[in-house]
Amino acid sequence: MKRIRLARSLGSVVVGLLVAAATTAEAAEIVRTGEQRCTIRLRGPIAAGDAERLAVARSNEEPETLCLDSSGGSFGEAHAIVQKLVGQISHVRTHVEAGAICAGPCALVFMTGREALDGHGLNTPARTLAVGGKLRFETLPFETATADPAWASQSYAEAIRAIAQIMDANLVPYGFPEHRPFPRALLADILLLAPGKSLPLETVAQADAWGITLTGLKRRPVVLTTHVLWQACEYIGRRFDAHFQKPTNPRRVPIPASDTLRVTFADTVRGSNRSCLVDLSYSHDEGVVYEIEIRSKLPVERANDPRPEVVSQRQLDQEAQNSNRSRFAGEWMRLVLPPSDLISDLPH
Repeated sequence: MKRIRLARSLGSVVVGLLVAAATTAEAAEIVRTGEQRCTIRLRGPIAAGDAERLAVARSNEEPETLCLDSSGGSFGEAHAIVQKLVGQISHVRTHVEAGAICAGPCALVFMTGREALDGHGLNTPARTLAVGGKLRFETLPFETATADPAWASQSYAEAIRAIAQIMDANLVPYGFPEHRPFPRALLADILLLAPGKSLPLETVAQADAWGITLTGLKRRPVVLTTHVLWQACEYIGRRFDAHFQKPTNPRRVPIPASDTLRVTFADTVRGSNRSCLVDLSYSHDEGVVYEIEIRSKLPVERANDPRPEVVSQRQLDQEAQNSNRSRFAGEWMRLVLPPSDLISDLPH
């Protein structure tokens, strides 16, 4: 009985995601568009043979963007596409346009979007969702009330193989663990799903945790304050179960002219000595650029009233030699959008 219950838990979630599902759907429409923003478009339920058709449509080794608009179809064929995108076919970005829906098998394909991290032989996620588009992960119904032990045992074995296949897809070298096709935060959410349930992308916090970039937003003016920089630290901190001291007296941060400005926040978790460093610099091409670093064993003064401090280039160069640091390139979204905001409510 325990084994059947475990098979139900694993099978409903993982088999429902990656093991082939019987389907009579026609093959998806896969075409080259001639458009720069969507060089290849996949539309319709994913069906047997679509992985090979996608490989044929990928005519060269230049980076391309695969736009997805697909619901239903074969999870097994979706996994075949995943294997090609993370293995044989390189540097294909994925995108869901406004008005499009990517659900079930399509969501797995979407998560494999990636591009090269210049000069490092690594990959970085390149999966974007336009505000107005929808992304939804799904599991298959998994009934065990009338299941015979042989069927339950087979489902259990398939579930274990499916977990191994997810891990295999995550072995592609990425810059950071959270850059992998299936981030830990997403897998944890999926494994909590009941049979036949779905997991839609709804909030800004989910998009950030799952490594998905939102596009099509009306850009809001950014007024740099210690509060918005603290908010950016909170986004990154969730990956490390860290929460940082919220400024009690938010102050405006000046736009850096030539020097780098640093604002430091202390972790509020009891017994922790971590800190969040935000370095701000100015680029004529990109405007204000910020990088975030989570660092240990760093004493923080004025924890409740963080203030920007000038950091010398010499100090930055010395820190750059420390290979244990983890820096995160700043995204505009983290500065101006509270994590709890619903994507459907964002101006676009």
